[in-house]
Amino acid sequence: MGRKLAIDWQETASELRKLYRKERHSERQTRLHAFWQLRLGKTLKEVAELVGMGYRTLQDWVVWQRC
Repeated sequence: MGRKLAIDWQETASELRKLYRKERHSERQTRLHAFWQLRLGKTLKEVAELVGMGYRTLQDWVVWQRC
C-alpha cells in the first residue's frame, strides 16, 4: 500500500461533496467526486477505480490541485 496522500486542502470533505452534487459539467463533477473521496481518506487506487479513471490521470489531477 502507498503512503498517505498529503494535500493542503482548502475545502472540507463536506464542502467538496456539496460542490460535486451541484456541478453539472461531467468532467468537473468527476474531478470533484475524486477530490471528495480523497479528502475522505481513500487511496488514489481506490478513488481511480471508484470514479472510473486511470490511476495516472488521477495523479495528474492531484498534482494540478497542489499547485
